Amino acid sequence: MHPQKQKLEGGMRGIFIVCVILVMFPCLLQAKTIHCYPDSWPNIPQAFTLADSGDTILAAPGLYFADHETLRVKWPENVPAIVLRSEFGPDSTIINGLSQPGDPIISFSRSDSLAVVEGFTIRHGYAPGAQGAAIGGGSATIRGNVIENNRSTTGGAISGYGIIEWNLIVYNTADLRGGGIYGGGDRCICRNNTIAYNTAPDGGGACLTSANTVLTYNNIFGNTMFGVQNLAGGPGFVDAEWNWWGDASGPYNPWTNPGGKGDIVSNYVDYDPWLTVPGIAEMEVQPKTSPERTISLYIYPNPCYGNTKIHYSLPISGYVNISVYDVSGRLVTTLRDGHIASGIYSEMWNAGNLPSGSYVCRVAVEGSVETEKVIVLSR
Repeated sequence: MHPQKQKLEGGMRGIFIVCVILVMFPCLLQAKTIHCYPDSWPNIPQAFTLADSGDTILAAPGLYFADHETLRVKWPENVPAIVLRSEFGPDSTIINGLSQPGDPIISFSRSDSLAVVEGFTIRHGYAPGAQGAAIGGGSATIRGNVIENNRSTTGGAISGYGIIEWNLIVYNTADLRGGGIYGGGDRCICRNNTIAYNTAPDGGGACLTSANTVLTYNNIFGNTMFGVQNLAGGPGFVDAEWNWWGDASGPYNPWTNPGGKGDIVSNYVDYDPWLTVPGIAEMEVQPKTSPERTISLYIYPNPCYGNTKIHYSLPISGYVNISVYDVSGRLVTTLRDGHIASGIYSEMWNAGNLPSGSYVCRVAVEGSVETEKVIVLSR
């Protein structure tokens, strides 16, 4: 064959292969980043309606509320490979379910490890009768989150399988099984997490229904009942080697390690060898000795033309003051001033007679303060 013709045919074959790849995997050509915000369009669920497989949803810092089903994330079944990531990490990007009953804060019907949830604090999810109050179902990658103070029937924090890594999973509760993690079925890899002070009748730290699970280089301590429980009961073993169990003597098992002073492990858990010091930089996690003192504040609609509703939750009972100020610091109105019990409340504010501009709502209770900017628009 003539060298020039051979070169031309080779080039045509290369172009054909590239075209086939782009047709089969359009996300390689169209992948985009969608920004979302806590107090304007689009929020996180709205951003998912704009996303295609391969896209990244990048969440701006702030407090995202998930106390209603329309504010919770239902991962689209037909486009599983989406990355949901915070812009600046879990300290500044919080999703709060306000302990309102419903579905998990983030739920999957089907996914794979190309679906990613990364860099959020996810708290106060409440999913009675469901699996996973914070994150439920599927086989996503759950990375670098703080998942705390959630409650469900099974899987207080996470229920599912996939890759769970570099998370702080603490103070979660399950009414039946798996205070921190409830997993089984397909392969689950759980590594480099801190799983501490979670509660459940079975498997306070992690309750696993299949031996097809690997837990390694985690800090597992302070959990009620079992730090890790293999609910399947054999014949296969859960691979839980090279974890820190809260004490250099290792986990406690009455038959295989009766001298262990760490979290309890069930039978059919392969925990030996274990770490005698924390496997990762152990985060400052202590048992709770007093109620959490974080106030949650959510104002909707915002911006507003007239009436707007101020939603807030109080972790403790006490003397509460709710006031609105203009940007110069002058008091505009006081909506509540008195003692009320802990719980979830709302106040209606009529801003229709005010000039357009920015105002600040301030909620204070027993030394804790939360503020939120409100935009008032004239019709």
